[in-house]
Amino acid sequence: MNRHPLLRKSYLLQFSRQSLLTLLDPSRKTGMDFFFRLIGDRALLEEYIRIYSKQMERLERLAREKSFDTIFVVIPAKYQIDQAQFEAKTAYYGMDGTRIDPHMPTRALVEIYEQFGVPVIDASSCLQKSGSVA
Repeated sequence: MNRHPLLRKSYLLQFSRQSLLTLLDPSRKTGMDFFFRLIGDRALLEEYIRIYSKQMERLERLAREKSFDTIFVVIPAKYQIDQAQFEAKTAYYGMDGTRIDPHMPTRALVEIYEQFGVPVIDASSCLQKSGSVA
């Protein structure tokens, strides 16, 4: 086990992320990008929010027990930055891109972090201004 505190936190975050992805999409066999399943299905997004909120409660408890601080950096999907890619992908999936808010998942995450008083950096506006999706 790595004894460096920063790496231990990183592992915890990656473990939390992978656990959440597995809970939300255990089969991972649909072929549709999870991002588009999430923005195209309000019930799925609400379930995602519910599960993620429970994970945040666990993380908050662990942070108190182990005396560490948490901060999150939200990095948007490329479809949230590049409108052309968003339109091409929604057309590919047969979705009406004019009726879908591609920023809804990011806003949901930020709201959860704020609800728990966890500092969050949302890189969306910075990346949109840079025009970089690489």
